[in-house]
Amino acid sequence: MITRHFAPYHYLTLMVFSVATVLVGLIVIRARKALKMQQQIIGRLEEERRQNEKLTLLAAFAAGAAHELSTPLSTIAIASEEMLHHFKKHGGDQDIVEDTRLIREQINRCKEILFQMSAEAGEHLGEPDTTFNLSGMITEIVTSLNLEHACDIQFVNSVCGLSITMPLRIFRRTLRSLLKNAIDASPPAANSIVLTCRQDDGYLYFEVCDKGAGMDKEALQRATEPFYTSKEPGKGMGLGLYLAKMIARSFYGDFHLRSSLEEGTTALLSFAKIKVDPITMKESP
Repeated sequence: MITRHFAPYHYLTLMVFSVATVLVGLIVIRARKALKMQQQIIGRLEEERRQNEKLTLLAAFAAGAAHELSTPLSTIAIASEEMLHHFKKHGGDQDIVEDTRLIREQINRCKEILFQMSAEAGEHLGEPDTTFNLSGMITEIVTSLNLEHACDIQFVNSVCGLSITMPLRIFRRTLRSLLKNAIDASPPAANSIVLTCRQDDGYLYFEVCDKGAGMDKEALQRATEPFYTSKEPGKGMGLGLYLAKMIARSFYGDFHLRSSLEEGTTALLSFAKIKVDPITMKESP
């Protein structure tokens, strides 16, 4: 009689206990997932902090190097220019003329390296903002690269008449660097590089696609690390993609790479419209 009387109570207790066990289990599982996600976020933030520290040290070093090297580089540039002027006026050994031109070219390269090393995201070396026509500037960059490298870059333009405001030299260097990477990765005389410029309600996008050798998973994962490069010595410092990412983020955008071996690489750069103040203007026919 007593057992029969308390049976429903025991069943109810067991059900409550089971439900409580399931709920506690779900809470524990969710807590573990949240903790794992938080650890991943902390890990990414820590990695970004280390990368930013590297770039800060690089910028400090570059500032000192630029200060110390500016005078001797300027002196060599002036001397080489005077030598070239003398050779043009009075003639001279052609080998010496070519060596003098080479000196001048290498001086310019040293200046560009110092600029690139100092180009920390968000600072832009004090370069002022400039309002410029996007289509015209991109066409100028593409034309100069086509002439310089005898390649054929296709420009797919969906932002005709759009002008933006940002540091012009930073924009030119960033886009030119992405296109130059695509050229270096493509076979000689390949007509497979496509630059697409488009927009949506919030962002401007610049997509560079090539059909080169592509990258494996390890190279793709490390591609945007500072000083990582797969190019031959003297062909690059491994800063172009990293700076593209930093500059994109400084304009509230982002930078992504997609790549597969033997299938080429796609680089996608974006800027938030609220940071570059786009203005639609009617282009001349």
